[in-house]
Amino acid sequence: MLLSICVALALCIIESLVIVIASIVLLYVMKAYDIIVQDQWLVMTVGYFKKIFPETADCEGWKDRGFNNKKQIVRIIAYPFLSMMVSGIFILFGR
Repeated sequence: MLLSICVALALCIIESLVIVIASIVLLYVMKAYDIIVQDQWLVMTVGYFKKIFPETADCEGWKDRGFNNKKQIVRIIAYPFLSMMVSGIFILFGR
């Protein structure tokens, strides 16, 4: 009886860790897409949004590739903690 309870608890912990790791990986993939495709390629290289909003053509942000680095670093550091929190909420209330 005690052994089956321990096994069930271990499986629950492993399942929780898998959910946390999957959430972190998914959020890092989304952040990498945001930095590489949206910020660096669409905004800086192609100038896609400059064509949509021509009134912003003189803004300094279009010329500086590092304009968003501080905000991106803060988000990258915060993602694991947010992932753990969201995973915990899903585990607690999703059953």
